[in-house]
Amino acid sequence: MAVRNVLMACAQRRTLAIEYQSMSFVRPLTRGIAPYGIADDGFRCHIRAYCIKGHVLKYFVLSRILNSELAGPAETAPVSDADWMEAITQNNSAPPFLSEDQKRMAELDCWMTDRTAQVAVRKWHLFYSLKKLGLNTEVCARAPQDQHVVLVNMSEVQPILGRKIA
Repeated sequence: MAVRNVLMACAQRRTLAIEYQSMSFVRPLTRGIAPYGIADDGFRCHIRAYCIKGHVLKYFVLSRILNSELAGPAETAPVSDADWMEAITQNNSAPPFLSEDQKRMAELDCWMTDRTAQVAVRKWHLFYSLKKLGLNTEVCARAPQDQHVVLVNMSEVQPILGRKIA
């Protein structure tokens, strides 16, 4: 039911009253949201919505919406949401500590050209993309056979994440 209500609210520019279980709180909270997008990070579905209570744009994990009810029209105008709309290029390369044969396999696995894979990801998805590739930790924290790629443009990525990667 939550999926249908979220899609209807997005299409009809309506608000939703939701019961949401955040990992930040012991009990579910009731809140009003004005959703306008839904996306899958490869693990979970996320809703991008204006949180009426907090007056801020937030991500909500779809599976954590315990109950939902369509409400009135969304009174918030669509805003410029750079994290949702803008992309960054994630430059991945085979790690230097791999053998030449292992590097070649990493290059084939990741569709690299000239030893680099340039992957455009939306800013909101960057954290999940790095996590999926094991790039959210120090390279030396993983066994060489477990680390198939390294992030070449770390200096561009870290300011977008708003935090240092391990």
